[in-house]
Amino acid sequence: MKAILLKSKLNFAVLASILLFIVMGKNAYPAFTQSVFISADQLVSDLILVFVAITLGAFIANFAIVVLGCLTAFVVASILVYQGLVFQYLTQDYLVAVLIVVLGFAAIANLYRQYQHGQ
Repeated sequence: MKAILLKSKLNFAVLASILLFIVMGKNAYPAFTQSVFISADQLVSDLILVFVAITLGAFIANFAIVVLGCLTAFVVASILVYQGLVFQYLTQDYLVAVLIVVLGFAAIANLYRQYQHGQ
């Protein structure tokens, strides 16, 4: 069990950062945080996004690549949306919600994969 916990530091860091976002967001900017989690709640019912996130976490052995790829895609999409070049219908809170859903489900799937390989 100790080996699993040592190997999954990044998974717990991702999940802890989501919790930190909740706590700090509720205090600093509650309207934005509420909007993000309403969007995230609706995104969970979008099964394709959830399946992609679980697949990323379960089948890519190096979870750091998943996190780096998700953050890179988020930054690029945010810049493109901010500049109005593409995706004019997307908002920043929706992009943050997608990031939270994908990283959260990928981290949990990766934790489960590590647990299965550890037994």
